[in-house]
Amino acid sequence: MDKNTADQLKILMDTPAFKYSPHGSNGDGVKIPDHLKNLEESRFSENNFNVVASEMISVNRTLPDYRSDACRISGGKINTTELPRASIIITFHNEAWTTIIRTLHSISNRSPRHLIEEIVLVDDYSDKYWLKGPLDIYVRQFEIPVHVTHLPERSGLIRARLTGAKIAKGPILLFLDSHIEVSEGWLEPLISRVADDRTRIIAPIIDNISDEDFGFSTGRTDLWGGFSWILSFKWFDMNGNDTQRLIAKKAEPIRTPTIAGGLFAINREYFYEMGAYDEGMEVWGGENVEISFRIWMCGGSMEIHPCSHVGHVFRTKTPYSFTKEVNFVIRRNQARTAEVWMDEYKEFFFKMVPSAQKMEIGDLQERKSLRERLKCKPFKWYLKNVCSECHMPSEYHSLGAIVNKLNGKCVDRGGRVLGGPPGLGTCIHSHEQQGNQVWSWTGNKEIRSQNFCLSSNKKGSELKIEMCNGSEDQKFEFNRKIGNIIHQTSGKCMTNAESVATVDDCKNSRQEQVWDLEGLKK
Repeated sequence: MDKNTADQLKILMDTPAFKYSPHGSNGDGVKIPDHLKNLEESRFSENNFNVVASEMISVNRTLPDYRSDACRISGGKINTTELPRASIIITFHNEAWTTIIRTLHSISNRSPRHLIEEIVLVDDYSDKYWLKGPLDIYVRQFEIPVHVTHLPERSGLIRARLTGAKIAKGPILLFLDSHIEVSEGWLEPLISRVADDRTRIIAPIIDNISDEDFGFSTGRTDLWGGFSWILSFKWFDMNGNDTQRLIAKKAEPIRTPTIAGGLFAINREYFYEMGAYDEGMEVWGGENVEISFRIWMCGGSMEIHPCSHVGHVFRTKTPYSFTKEVNFVIRRNQARTAEVWMDEYKEFFFKMVPSAQKMEIGDLQERKSLRERLKCKPFKWYLKNVCSECHMPSEYHSLGAIVNKLNGKCVDRGGRVLGGPPGLGTCIHSHEQQGNQVWSWTGNKEIRSQNFCLSSNKKGSELKIEMCNGSEDQKFEFNRKIGNIIHQTSGKCMTNAESVATVDDCKNSRQEQVWDLEGLKK
């Protein structure tokens, strides 16, 4: 070690994090003393989390065992001697010193050594000095082999992970973020489930580490992953039957249509057989939904394991710079997903994000050929068999704006209060806000915009926006000949009431009750 690196490392380790520190023990949050308040505030923007709090917490901090009793019992029954080893891949760009080091220590402290082949760190062209020589030297102390690769240019999470996967030697790849802490018993259930079925992707419960004080709060074990019409990942509550199943079997994996993407395990050979990541995607964003569609449609499955807990620092926004505007990058990646995997349902995305229709999204032939080669099922199959409770209808009659004949106004949910009436506003045709005017008259007779449905009651006394629930109050007919939208149980017609839409007695001559459903199928 040269003197400069030695001096840097000495300074970096001169914080409570590398000495005995009671702060944050057992997953508790840290209270910043008054004399550090100004420093806390000024340094928050470095990583968009409380760096000062992190530096007060030991890199070897203690955590409770967050598993249920059922999980502790089932975990004790796993024969780990027969399980394959995992290569843990962690990519990072300008990560804070104490968070990446705490990530490594938590893995080392709470993982059976014989189950880890190595840890592969991929530095995505960081410019912080502590992620160069000091990191290279520090990781030598771990019993687990830790390999650090420094990329020569900014590549983004997707390509950085692909670099890490190429380096990895273990039969299982386990992708993690660089600001996480694992808890007791986290690794065994992930490896066990992949070992039982090589076509299975498994993700842990993601616990929350506060970006303000680094306190732990356990993630819910009654959620599964879905997606929105703009192809953003979205958590869904289990329905009653699934909740009962979970109560009865608190150690059973949860079937999930999509994964959050930051943390998951997969068989290494299967990862490549299924097309790894889409190398045409840029930087970060949307890759988790793409891999979720692909795995399910092409013969695999996905689960979340309630017995595996990994804490993650959630931030309100990314502190990192992109060569392109972040929303553009994400929308471009999502557009690639829509074009390759969603068949006719891609129109849901493009109606919501009209700007994506004009984006240059790169060559898709390789990914389309992959889909053909793997003999993947249609997206309609995915909606019916995997994600039937997602907000995208597998059967629908129309998709687009609902336009009133009287004044050309569009039904709009933007800025409206849940339980209040839908608005009527100037129709928007080429702006992102158009998404608030995109409605689908579904095969279940709902008038739906994502998870919001138009609703009335048996008396037809009002029209309002409610969360979709499948009730009779949310079913409508459309008279194609006249253009009336008729509430099924009350028999009343949707009516233009100037700034809002309401329901009223149907009268064929009233232009206020004549509507055009954009994208109406014949």
